[in-house]
Amino acid sequence: MQKIKQKSLFLQWGKGTDGVTAVEFSLVAFPFLLMVIGIIELALMFAAANILEGAVGDATRIIRTGQV
Repeated sequence: MQKIKQKSLFLQWGKGTDGVTAVEFSLVAFPFLLMVIGIIELALMFAAANILEGAVGDATRIIRTGQV
């Protein structure tokens, strides 16, 4: 009799869907946030490289024309 109760409790627990959404969110949220943060970091890197390249170009132009 004890095994039947344990088995039925286990089956009821397996069929429960109370926290499925929270578990799925926790599985998907971490990789998603890592990807979003990586995209932002990559955009900042490209922006900094572009600004640096523009500044070097302007400085080079000023030096070559003798305005310094």
